[in-house]
Amino acid sequence: MSSRVGVGRAHRVIQHFRSRSTRRERLFLHVGRNQPIQARIVPDIAPTEEDVANCDRLLAAYQKATAARPAVAGDDIWTHIRSLQADYFEILDATDARRLAAYLCNMGRQTATHGTIQGAAEYRRLRRSSTYRRFIAQLIKERLVCLAEATGAIPIENPEQGEWGRNFSIPADALAERITEILGVDITPPPIDGGLFKIVAGDRLLGERDCSSIYTAWLLSRDARGQSIAEIGGGGARLAYWSRRFGAKGYSIYDLPHINILQGFYLLKAGLQVSLYGEEESAIRIRPDFDFPSARHDVVLNQDSFPEIHPDIVRDYLRNIRKCADRLISINHESEPVSLGTFTQRSVPSLIKEVGGFVRQSRDLFWLRPGYCYEVYSTK
Repeated sequence: MSSRVGVGRAHRVIQHFRSRSTRRERLFLHVGRNQPIQARIVPDIAPTEEDVANCDRLLAAYQKATAARPAVAGDDIWTHIRSLQADYFEILDATDARRLAAYLCNMGRQTATHGTIQGAAEYRRLRRSSTYRRFIAQLIKERLVCLAEATGAIPIENPEQGEWGRNFSIPADALAERITEILGVDITPPPIDGGLFKIVAGDRLLGERDCSSIYTAWLLSRDARGQSIAEIGGGGARLAYWSRRFGAKGYSIYDLPHINILQGFYLLKAGLQVSLYGEEESAIRIRPDFDFPSARHDVVLNQDSFPEIHPDIVRDYLRNIRKCADRLISINHESEPVSLGTFTQRSVPSLIKEVGGFVRQSRDLFWLRPGYCYEVYSTK
């Protein structure tokens, strides 16, 4: 290798890591992050007999859904994620409710939550690296500070004048108390997140997705108060939990059958009444993706997943949304990156333009996550 080529490669490597570092810094809107943040991985939780009984229900619903689910063509990010979850599918195929309950009680450290909550690889990295734990703790604290500013619990800092760098130094427990006071809802998550990394806020343990879900549920209480909400791609079901706490009339989740299991377990362990696939209807419904739309909804919401789904599937969703809902709320990025080497993520506005039949009513930045947009569309 010539010295010129070697120097060129070294320069590209340096630029690559500088770029990654710069982009990582863009996740933060606040300065003053040097003070220590108390954080920990939630200890393992032992399953109860009620957890085992709930897993019997979840497995029955999963078997019904997988038997009824049509074949879906096309690779996307979720096809790839599924390939990383062999141990999870082995447990599902074994239909052992007790084993599944032990696994789900600590799903934060399992492959089943890769792409939704934390996952096994992220858990291992957090256990291994104190530097990474410090970074993630700072990121969770950043989300909590943004939540406090967004809700009016603390004043917004102004880079042009006044004190700068104060808000991040406010203790996490004080932020949580102020947010609770403003919202009129205690923001303490249910204590059911074995294996998940969280910051300590007094008596509360808060994760990044807790903060984001509380904020989104609060927005929905403003834009869809007392209405029926359907979420496509419900992730870890935290938004469903908080939306019900904020007064949503009814809440339905449509997702992949194996993700439905994570959602159902979380909501059932949180003490909510849940209707699984094939069961009698209730205020909270968890349904497989192909069952959409099995009911009419006032609002359909998608947060952080439409770009990751094959665009043909998203187009089908959008056509059905026009038939079954008055409004669509999208909280997604629009950067259209190439993932897994070949899959190009599509922005929601571009897909909506292709499908047609929607009118954008509002467009705002999503306060808790730089690079994400909160859009409300009406259907014609």
